[in-house]
Amino acid sequence: MNFSDIRDSVDKIHHLCSEMVGNWLFDLVKQTSNDSIICEVGAFHGYITSILGHACLGSNRKVLSVDHMIGGQCDFAEGTKCIYLEYVDNLKPVWSHIIPFPMKSKEAFKMIKLMNPKIELLYLDADHNEENVLYELFYYDKLISIGGVICGDDCLPKDKPNSFNTMWEKGDIEEFYSQGVSQVVWGFFNRNPRFEVLPDVPGNQFGFRKVA
Repeated sequence: MNFSDIRDSVDKIHHLCSEMVGNWLFDLVKQTSNDSIICEVGAFHGYITSILGHACLGSNRKVLSVDHMIGGQCDFAEGTKCIYLEYVDNLKPVWSHIIPFPMKSKEAFKMIKLMNPKIELLYLDADHNEENVLYELFYYDKLISIGGVICGDDCLPKDKPNSFNTMWEKGDIEEFYSQGVSQVVWGFFNRNPRFEVLPDVPGNQFGFRKVA
């Protein structure tokens, strides 16, 4: 199965993600082992969750899907726009591969840690404030197996639409947006010998492989 085989069906789910990113994530899951654990932090209506789940079909892979399920945009007052039932409906075709955690990432981490998973792919797209992103990188990193991938959304260029790889290769923090995900990603991964940057990272995504 390729992403093109599921593109039309998953596209019906409300999302803010490009087809290019969906294809990239689908392929990253396919590169993991048959029994791998995938973890997604920030699910919104389940578009990316569905892509990850479809990539698990025919294997023993599981997706740990974390979201507080109030709309996923952080600008809704808590409890006013619960989309959990919609999320469940959107994931029916892949539900056997999904383990939902309808809670915020800090609470979810405590539960996931007890499971002692060896996560091979972590995708971060939750609350983008710097404190939250740093927490997720620092703590969820502890559950990533060697060879596993940490990637995520909204690592933005400061001025022009350079690719993430171009910005990273320049090695200049001035290339990155001055707050949020961009600054935390720079601070966490820059000159960090435990990670190497992935090739051909699309759009405004970031991606690293854990090598030590």
